[in-house]
Amino acid sequence: MATIYLNKNKFVLIFISILCAGLLAYIFYFTHTNTELKPAATKSEVMTSTAPDSKAITMKEAIAIAYKDAKKWSDGAELIKVNSTDAMDKPTAKSGESGKRNTWTLTFKDTKSTHEYDIFVSNGEIAAHRQVEFGDEKIIKNSDLTLDSSDALSIVKNQKKLQPGKDWAIGYHFNLEYASFYNTPGYDTPGTEHLIIEVIGLSPRGNFARVAIDEKTGKIICASEKTYDDKGNAIWTNF
Repeated sequence: MATIYLNKNKFVLIFISILCAGLLAYIFYFTHTNTELKPAATKSEVMTSTAPDSKAITMKEAIAIAYKDAKKWSDGAELIKVNSTDAMDKPTAKSGESGKRNTWTLTFKDTKSTHEYDIFVSNGEIAAHRQVEFGDEKIIKNSDLTLDSSDALSIVKNQKKLQPGKDWAIGYHFNLEYASFYNTPGYDTPGTEHLIIEVIGLSPRGNFARVAIDEKTGKIICASEKTYDDKGNAIWTNF
């Protein structure tokens, strides 16, 4: 298996996406002066004394909920990215253990304009959303989705013994997006992107780790863990 997958800069972005999503969600929830933010009417009810993971849902369930809101924003809305997050939550090491999370961040782009739409789904409800300018990500169609987060978790636990995170990105986390690969037989065609569902946790050695799975086939494309050399430089190696 190849030593590293994806562009390193993109990995850094993926690595911090959960943390950034959490910060944005916190700002969304407690700030009401942003004209682009349109908190759902039920958000105050969603955030009150809910037991951790009591209303956790899978990735596909979050997509179904968010699509309804996105289509109200624009009938040209199409999904481009999904991330689980610790935001609006009190995660524990058991969070995500069944492939379910309390909070998900979903990004849609409007095929009829130059806008993106970020939606936070928390405890099964729309908790916050905002409109921004978009980049050039590929659209994820419902017909592209074979695996749910629960399926992906089963794969990485059985094949790679992935453990839940402890310090930040607590529990198991999940990302869904198109990505490019190199030095990976069958996935390294220049200019070609593959839809992956990535599971984030700890390797059997206790290191921060990520496992990328082909969304359509369920094949693990690459699994890597993060260590450091004697100069403090990050090193990603297969496990």
